[in-house]
Amino acid sequence: MAGELKLVDRKEFGEISGRPDFRSDVYWVYQHYCLSGVKASDAPSPGAWALLEHLRRVPDVNIGLFYRDFCVRLLPSQKQLEQEERRGTDDELIERSRRLLEISASIRESSAG
Repeated sequence: MAGELKLVDRKEFGEISGRPDFRSDVYWVYQHYCLSGVKASDAPSPGAWALLEHLRRVPDVNIGLFYRDFCVRLLPSQKQLEQEERRGTDDELIERSRRLLEISASIRESSAG
């Protein structure tokens, strides 16, 4: 799938206004990365579509960077997890988030050295 970025007609995205929602875009890319049949018009923004297309062009290089540089930053912090625990948020959700934090720390360590 390597190659040049395919430009998409602006009409595919309807009205483009307001501030971009990077968090939602990254979540959308995460959810659609391995799905076939995804079209530009399915994307929440042109930026989300461009990111998805970029990841797919050179997956061996880009997917690791995506997880390390984008997804990890969207994980809740340890402090946020503790606040959720005090509020009585679902234990399974908190445990999964803790595990993701451990994995992200491991990824950062392996990338650094």
